[in-house]
Amino acid sequence: MRICQVMASRGDGGLEKHTLELCSELANRGHTVTLIADPIFQERIPDGVLFLPVSMKRWRNNPLFLYALWNAIKNSRSDVIHAQANKAAAIVGKLRAFLKPPMIATVHNQKRSVRMFGYFDRLIAVSKGVAISLPADSTSVIYNGIKLPQPRDLSRNLAHLFDLNSRHPVLVSIGRLVPAKGFDILIDAISGLDASLVIIGEGSERQSLEEKIHNLDLGKQVKLAGFRDDISDLIAASDGVVIASRVEGFSYVFAETMLLRMPVVATEVPVANEVLSENDLVTRDNPGALHSRLQEKLADMSGWRAQQSAAFEFAEQHFTLDAMVSSVENIYSQAITG
Repeated sequence: MRICQVMASRGDGGLEKHTLELCSELANRGHTVTLIADPIFQERIPDGVLFLPVSMKRWRNNPLFLYALWNAIKNSRSDVIHAQANKAAAIVGKLRAFLKPPMIATVHNQKRSVRMFGYFDRLIAVSKGVAISLPADSTSVIYNGIKLPQPRDLSRNLAHLFDLNSRHPVLVSIGRLVPAKGFDILIDAISGLDASLVIIGEGSERQSLEEKIHNLDLGKQVKLAGFRDDISDLIAASDGVVIASRVEGFSYVFAETMLLRMPVVATEVPVANEVLSENDLVTRDNPGALHSRLQEKLADMSGWRAQQSAAFEFAEQHFTLDAMVSSVENIYSQAITG
């Protein structure tokens, strides 16, 4: 199968990770894969994937830009075209009348406006929550998959590593330090608990979070660890993971934690709210509810993990890269055969 992937973003987050890993695995399975993306990705293109760079800086209605994109898609001579996320879908959709192959788009976040997806033959939503606003007859839910995490060091002592109270359990929370991730709520919630918290990530909210930690006198209990490249090790060495997000399309942190068979408390956001029981979820923007739920879980930590055994099994069936790619291949085949 000849597959053309179009990615219009220029970032370095979950969307880009998803697209590059999908391209790589499709190529490994023997498909001819072309990725059209901004030149900044030149050094990150997986082996076996053809790369056609098109600058994504330009205004999306620029005729020269649209012609360059159309020409790149045409030159890929693909059997199916796959646009990744909102911006790529909006741009590729404008070319619908000039493209013959079936068109597929993946929707990565909940959207108020989904008009741009009306030009596509099939839609993929990364969670049931994302799928709610999309037409049911043409939409399939395929959870993002990741390579099975392989912790390198299971002997980590997080209390020692981050200078925390050795008698307290250590919780971790991971993500960009931005309002959507709800770390301000989590810091409020941890106050008064006999537990420590390590927040892993960097972002624009770092200073305000540092001020909150200082104002609540939590400097010995809550640590901002910054960017780390040993996430799997830290999750595996922790006593549990907390996701306090206000908004999510699909949480890679949740998927990785489930595949590591570590327990989670999360706000009611995708994809945690589609997998966990109500006893492991809390309402968003509610530090009191999050505090109470964590207190309950920390009082019976072995029970906390045991109660999520079904969620661990679900993750092993749906959150792996192999499962995701197989499902995407099925969508391509269905679109091509009509």
